[in-house]
Amino acid sequence: MGRLLRRDADVNEADYLGQSPLILATKTRQTPISLVLFDHGGLNIHLKDVSGNTALHYAMENADCISMTHLLARTADVNTVGIYSRTPLIVACKFGYKGVVKMLLRDPRLRIDRVDHLGSTALWHACEEGHPSIVRALMGRNANVNRPDTMKKTPLIAASERGHLMCVQALLACRPLLVESRDKSGFNALYYAFRNNFTDIAKDLVLKGGACLLYKTPLEHKTLLMLASQHGNLELVQLCLTHAGDLPSVNALDLGHRSALYYACAYPQVAELLLNHFAVSAYMDISGKTPVMRAAEVGCADVVEMLVKCEVDLDMIDYEGMTALAYACMFGKTDAARVLLRSGASALISDMDDKTPLMLSCDGRPIQHRRVGQGQGVGPPLGWQPEAAPCPETP
Repeated sequence: MGRLLRRDADVNEADYLGQSPLILATKTRQTPISLVLFDHGGLNIHLKDVSGNTALHYAMENADCISMTHLLARTADVNTVGIYSRTPLIVACKFGYKGVVKMLLRDPRLRIDRVDHLGSTALWHACEEGHPSIVRALMGRNANVNRPDTMKKTPLIAASERGHLMCVQALLACRPLLVESRDKSGFNALYYAFRNNFTDIAKDLVLKGGACLLYKTPLEHKTLLMLASQHGNLELVQLCLTHAGDLPSVNALDLGHRSALYYACAYPQVAELLLNHFAVSAYMDISGKTPVMRAAEVGCADVVEMLVKCEVDLDMIDYEGMTALAYACMFGKTDAARVLLRSGASALISDMDDKTPLMLSCDGRPIQHRRVGQGQGVGPPLGWQPEAAPCPETP
């Protein structure tokens, strides 16, 4: 390389992809070659390849701090944009290059809130990828904590959706932070924490950020209590009941006419807690299904017993003529069926196809036979016929 430069080789000549020797050296992280090129007086550090990237962009992507230091010392444009309109700071924040970020933040020319092609800032990318130390460093330089991307997602929403607790905590320490901001779908940070079952993030948003628990999704009208019950998350259910435990919120219905109790039918502890807070056990969804039918369907005998104690109608039918016992038999939930029969559920009610619970339990499934004097045994499947004895040969 040194001999070529001494023979007046063009240090800025690019190949068919627009890559100069310096771009190739930083792209392949050949730092010694980069240092030789930096000593040449005619070097142009501002050249771009066909992708629009400069040598500084590739130095950032490879975390090549030595090349980056030389480029910045030679007044490289720290705000130049490359592929996807990303600045070097955005690239460094996205990939978590802490040393590079600190170096860029010391440059007074840096525009910290520049956005890429999706409207995302460096802080937004640091929150989405989960780099709390970079988030704190950017906030120390007064980065805009409320600037959303093109989908109206703020850095707080991005961190909450991905489950990055430390990033959320760093953002909550900043004021003013718009905790209730919603994206284009109408969802806020607290919704994503509940939907993805991030307990610690949800608790911090409520207890430290003051987020409102009386939230409903725009389309399905699901409450946060419903989402917590659907996951069987006892902590989040307790959080909802403690901070928004009024009767209307406990018994709110979504677009399918399902309550929090309906969603909790697979989780005995959650269902018991809701019943203790006066959850109504007789609501029917749009298909006519009640909580006891749902509990029988998923085979949660403990919840079935709780609902029996609430004196629900065990023989109520949905719009397909199915009872709770029919659901238990159709899905082979023996314990739930046993509880229902012991509590007086009728085994003679037929559905719209004139099938009783017994027929549903045998429909297309192996029958369990009890052999006299031998306990429980497994019998042949439905429709089984014994093989015919061979006919004797005719003399």
